[in-house]
Amino acid sequence: MSKKVNSTKKGIIYVMTSEIEGVVLISGMIDVADVQQLYQLFWYHIDKKPDGVAILNAYFAVEVYNTKKKLDLLYEVYKEQRLGKTQLFKVDRFTIKKLLVELGGEPVFIPSFSKLKDLQLEKMEV
Repeated sequence: MSKKVNSTKKGIIYVMTSEIEGVVLISGMIDVADVQQLYQLFWYHIDKKPDGVAILNAYFAVEVYNTKKKLDLLYEVYKEQRLGKTQLFKVDRFTIKKLLVELGGEPVFIPSFSKLKDLQLEKMEV
């Protein structure tokens, strides 16, 4: 018996840019409790970046209902642009940003990289 996903819960779909022009990471998480948890996801990807990528930067995030369904839709639409079995895609970041908003996403504020670094240091000091 498959587990039914509660579509009334919001989640986050986010995009991170890489140092490779036109290559972005697209990922998401269902039932994100708070913005701090989103920052932890960014740091996870920054620390554990895919092979061949030296730099990842937080670019854009939206809060959406039906997160898994919408993320799966993005992966299906961009399957030809997917780089192997990674979450990396050869896609224009502005196009993804516009599409995420059109899918009913509410933009989530992302601080600058230096602010993310400060938040990470605060977390480590606790």
